Amino acid sequence: MLAGVTDEAGLGVDLGAGLTELEARWMHDREWARIPEDALLRRSKIGLALSRDQQDSFEAWWQRNFSR
Repeated sequence: MLAGVTDEAGLGVDLGAGLTELEARWMHDREWARIPEDALLRRSKIGLALSRDQQDSFEAWWQRNFSR
């Protein structure tokens, strides 16, 4: 996952509670996360540390990046 990442900027945007854009993309591409809840609560438990606003923001980011 970190191949080619040389600095913090390479991790992408912080999506809340330390979850980075790179990690969320990895969960989608490699761990079969297909909806935001898969990433936040099934592949990780990061959703437990996010406020409702942060969860909503993550869901909006997910839709912008992965909806077809």
